[in-house]
Amino acid sequence: MTGDVGAEWLAYAVKRPVHDVLALGLSDDQLAALGKWLSKNKLLNPPKTKRVHVGTFVCQCGCGEKFTAEYVTTRPKYKNQSHRQRYWRARWRAEGKEFEWLK
Repeated sequence: MTGDVGAEWLAYAVKRPVHDVLALGLSDDQLAALGKWLSKNKLLNPPKTKRVHVGTFVCQCGCGEKFTAEYVTTRPKYKNQSHRQRYWRARWRAEGKEFEWLK
């Protein structure tokens, strides 16, 4: 990294024009080192992809089975789609609703 690119990164981080950063009188090596640190900073330069989490969970359908799953945003509640259906069918039965496909 050159001193000019380092000055641009420092100007971006402090939200000042580049000529103000150059007026500080830092050497090219110092600007290059600061620019390299700032370019690797995750707050200024966040990663493009979201991190995938892996965890062990207990199924919420009532079976109590433990399962391992990957997730990005929300934690999974059910082991798979059939366990999700099992939960909703049990809930409908508890509420006294009939299934339309049984009629």
